[in-house]
Amino acid sequence: MKKVFYLFIFSLFLLPGITFAQRIPNLDLTNKVVVNKVDETIYTHVNNDKPSFTPKISNTYYWFSAGQIKSTQGGYSGKLLNGGYESFYPDKTLKEKGAFKNGLKDGEWRKWYSSGNLQEIKYWSKGKDEERFITLDEQGRKLKEGRMKNKLFYGKAYEYLPNDSVSVTKYQKGEVVRKKESLMKNKFKYYYKRLFGKKESTKVSNASTQLN
Repeated sequence: MKKVFYLFIFSLFLLPGITFAQRIPNLDLTNKVVVNKVDETIYTHVNNDKPSFTPKISNTYYWFSAGQIKSTQGGYSGKLLNGGYESFYPDKTLKEKGAFKNGLKDGEWRKWYSSGNLQEIKYWSKGKDEERFITLDEQGRKLKEGRMKNKLFYGKAYEYLPNDSVSVTKYQKGEVVRKKESLMKNKFKYYYKRLFGKKESTKVSNASTQLN
């Protein structure tokens, strides 16, 4: 009888722990998804709860359904991407990294070439590319940088050309307002040497004379 009594008491203490453990969801298992493609593997997260908002026509939403990630403008059908996003090349080299918030790109997004060199940095705000962007070539040199709003250029955009030249274009609502071709960086180097080169050499010669 004592053994039965002790076993009963032990089970009373153990049961609440088991029940409590079963109520805690494992978020890594419930909202993480993996998508395997021929040219990339994607690791991301989805929102299992149905969001309480009406999709905006101007926004492009990314969502997950039937093992695939899809994007549609003004709506969605499935589970919205929500959280970190990473994609990899077949050799496991990082391809793209960013984050989603209720199906919309948000914050800093980065892309890489298959070589591992950085290709692009872009900033998003609730699905809209309202921040600056930078694109680079495979050697790490800047190609272009500027700002976009509602998929349109605005303000000054800089295009870096060969021979250290830069083309500056000013936009307003996506339309070109003013463009200056090939502002040579080398000119600044040339005039700097013209202005300061002789003085610098004179100081060196004077210093050597004093030492002698």
